[in-house]
Amino acid sequence: MILDEIGRMEPLSEGFTREVQRVMDSPSRVLATVREKGDSFCDSLKRRNDATPVRVSELNRDGLPDIILEELSSGQR
Repeated sequence: MILDEIGRMEPLSEGFTREVQRVMDSPSRVLATVREKGDSFCDSLKRRNDATPVRVSELNRDGLPDIILEELSSGQR
């Protein structure tokens, strides 16, 4: 499952946050982009025990495909 750009407006929707929580709690692997300076919902996603936050910067952005593939192929959720 890919969740792209969970930003400032998305957490305002109770239905959206409920569905994201359902997906995050499922056995599915999830790749999500979450705003860095977020609200409590965004922050809670980044603090999950099964999350591996990766800050995107100008220095690492070209290597992100390799970082993501390595993480997804690690076999961990």
